[in-house]
Amino acid sequence: VAYRRLGQARKAEALLRTLLADNTSLGKVRFELVQALLSQKRFTTARYQLNVLLSSENDPSVRRIYRTLDAHINTLRPWSSNIAIDFAPSDNINGGSTRDSFSVGGRQFAINPESRAQRGWKGRITLDGEYRFLADEKQSAAAFGIVASDLFSDPDLNRYRGTFGIRYNREIGKGVSLQTSVAPTLQWTTAGFYSHSFRPSLRIVLPVGRKWRTGIFASADYAFFKQTTNSDGWMGHFGADVTPSITPHTRLRLAAQFLFSNQGQPAFQYDGYAVTASLEQQLPKRVKIDVSVILGQRFYRAPVALLGTKRRDNFGTMHIVVTKADWAVRGFAPQLKLGYTVNNSNIAFNHHAGFNAGVGFTRRF
Repeated sequence: VAYRRLGQARKAEALLRTLLADNTSLGKVRFELVQALLSQKRFTTARYQLNVLLSSENDPSVRRIYRTLDAHINTLRPWSSNIAIDFAPSDNINGGSTRDSFSVGGRQFAINPESRAQRGWKGRITLDGEYRFLADEKQSAAAFGIVASDLFSDPDLNRYRGTFGIRYNREIGKGVSLQTSVAPTLQWTTAGFYSHSFRPSLRIVLPVGRKWRTGIFASADYAFFKQTTNSDGWMGHFGADVTPSITPHTRLRLAAQFLFSNQGQPAFQYDGYAVTASLEQQLPKRVKIDVSVILGQRFYRAPVALLGTKRRDNFGTMHIVVTKADWAVRGFAPQLKLGYTVNNSNIAFNHHAGFNAGVGFTRRF
């Protein structure tokens, strides 16, 4: 505080971040960090730190203070943006089958080599921006746009995607908040694939004591796909999650959800479920590690043509991201990213697995 009052905001920031590295639950220290960042006109970073406080505070009176400061930041800088660049080699760049053949009526048929797993690398450039409109200390409406470009080593797999959405959040009272959004998306590839979708979502966040928060959520996509044939329909999920506070250095999220899809032909429509566990762990020397694991099943509603068998998938993904908070290359913070995906299907053509490892760079403006 003394450094900040003397106009030495950078020294104040360094000291406050050191204190938070030892104990991330120090709300007053993080609030002072927000003030130090505002003194340097680093509005986006200050808003991020303020959102961390809002996500962990259930006391209505304290939340009102944070919301008032959030409104003040919004008058100073109503917009924010982010750029992320990722490069990752993969042993299954095309999501192809890891099987060589499949059986029909006791006869074995080879899977086309182009449909099998292929090694390669992929890069992704993601740009996103947000412009916020605040109504009062209890509610906020935000319009935001996201533009993403995916670049693959195979030109035929180049993919481009654009999204524009509107989000509305409202503090209902007693720590309960309502979050809604609508986001239409357009996606196309150089191979002729084209789709557009419309995604409404709803989430209700409820406090459970001072250290637990739970959420009830639902999201759906109405999508139209065009490639060799056209199809459309709904797909989505609904469920609940809980975020208990384990230690000052650890944040955990557990979620369970039901899945559904009626897109395309009946053989491609399914019902299912998934469970998710994600962990954010602060390590010494300002290293942060994020781990997420998803496991689930999909049960398809009709038999696959020619095979006479209903498809059933057991799927799983694991992602690990390691970030060194005080490293930057011209303002871009590096990240190490590891990922593994598996889809164990009773239909050999749809059985696949893949591992990727890469480096990403991100910067907020």
